[in-house]
Amino acid sequence: MDKNQGYSILKAVMLENGRGFALGEHPTAPSRYVTWACYDDKDGQRQYEWGHYGNDRAAMEQEFCRPGAGLSAYL
Repeated sequence: MDKNQGYSILKAVMLENGRGFALGEHPTAPSRYVTWACYDDKDGQRQYEWGHYGNDRAAMEQEFCRPGAGLSAYL
């Protein structure tokens, strides 16, 4: 399982343009859930940026899944 900043990546989806989204969880962090924009760098390492943090898993999953909402403006 991939991790970033102590968050376990629960779900990730990559798009044809090489960018994507990830949903992470860290049970002891002040904000338990996060969505990130992500991409694989030239060495194949996944990079995460533009995090949105929250404690409501359902709301964070909606942000992860909804086209046109949340981080998709970054793409």
